Amino acid sequence: MKKYLAIAFDDGPFEPMCEMVDKIRSYGWKGAFAVVGKEFNEETIPMLRYAIDNGFQLVSHGQEHRTLGSITDRDTILNEMLQPVKTVKRLLDYDITMARLPGLSGNDTVFQVMREIGMPLLGQGIVCGKDWEETTPPEDIANTVLSTAVDGAIATLHVRFGTCKALDT
Repeated sequence: MKKYLAIAFDDGPFEPMCEMVDKIRSYGWKGAFAVVGKEFNEETIPMLRYAIDNGFQLVSHGQEHRTLGSITDRDTILNEMLQPVKTVKRLLDYDITMARLPGLSGNDTVFQVMREIGMPLLGQGIVCGKDWEETTPPEDIANTVLSTAVDGAIATLHVRFGTCKALDT
């Protein structure tokens, strides 16, 4: 019986995002990139376009990548999560329809605000080691994913070179 594992790549856009798109597509997979608005610039906007054009979903990961678990001000929460949505719509004519909380940290106010604006949250997944650290060996990343994967889970990975190399495994 086949098992299915979803993969979400947090903290984009950065290099090697386009290479990751190509590798993922070469295996016949699909994925989502949770993107941080403050990282949008003339070098990264084409990466977002490349992902969109190749069938990948973009997910808001906040404007400043702020951990929202201790924030209860509704306007702050809205601005943090909707600014990347507005920017991507304006620059790329693409509708971001989901969000992923930075650090996967929220509270009742955050969850209520996201429900009210109709933006589902891409939830917690299997935390795959410390793939965000460039010193983590790709083999460790791959082994962690493979040893903890369960049918229907979401693997939480990051847009980093080590993660990109781990995709081959």
